[in-house]
Amino acid sequence: MSEGTGPSRTVVEGVPDAYVLPDAYALKDVERRICEDDRITEMGVRLSVRGARIVVQGTVASPSRRDDVLALVRAACPRCPVLDEMRLTDGDLSTPPHGAEVIR
Repeated sequence: MSEGTGPSRTVVEGVPDAYVLPDAYALKDVERRICEDDRITEMGVRLSVRGARIVVQGTVASPSRRDDVLALVRAACPRCPVLDEMRLTDGDLSTPPHGAEVIR
């Protein structure tokens, strides 16, 4: 890998279509956009660069939210390979938990 022309990007060479990986600052900006996007609003998603890919980790509420997160990351980092390591929440958030808490 060699440094790109901008201070915040790395050009990946040796692949058919060279692409530019964002630096940590740019990834934090995408994480912020994931939190603030009205379709997503997920605060537990983290992005990092591993090898020559962007890795998306964290827990999301539904498969559609996962799709929305991945779409936003791919739009923000075009042509960069994206590895999805997200998990879905354990329970269904549309139903209350079993048993009620009694406060005395």
